[in-house]
Amino acid sequence: MGKKDNYLSIAIGIVKEYYEHKYSIDSLKIEFDDVKEKFSKIMNMCFDDISDDGKHIFIESEGIDDDKFVVTRIISSKVTWDINKLKKVIPKKYRKSVVKKKYNVTDWQGMFQYLKDIGVDFDEFKKYLDCEEYVLESSIDKLIDLGYVDSDSIKECSIVETKEPQYRVSKKK
Repeated sequence: MGKKDNYLSIAIGIVKEYYEHKYSIDSLKIEFDDVKEKFSKIMNMCFDDISDDGKHIFIESEGIDDDKFVVTRIISSKVTWDINKLKKVIPKKYRKSVVKKKYNVTDWQGMFQYLKDIGVDFDEFKKYLDCEEYVLESSIDKLIDLGYVDSDSIKECSIVETKEPQYRVSKKK
């Protein structure tokens, strides 16, 4: 038996072993995804009726182990701000602490060439920049706490999107 035959024999064995494990992992993942989807549907349907606080369900399994489980519902959300509306609501002297600007240079070579030629016209200079405005929510909270802005008027400047609930299951001892 030559070196090539020996390596081929080893390769055949490891390829078979790899394929069998990969196939079993893939099929297990498919089964898990199916059970997870079923679990989520049932939790979405009955969670509010079972939960006392709207956040947790406590389940005790009667049997050999007498396991105790906690199911926690997690609902994440995303806030999208209408910055132009927000600027109208926030007093002018506080706008810069709430609405921040981030500039990204989109053409470094063009910008440097332009600066070399110096005749720096700001409008021309801004063509090479991309400005992104974003909101510092902590600053809004401070302004509301201090009474400089009304929380109801701030709410009109945002859209809150809630995502599908997710559930975490943990075992209690």
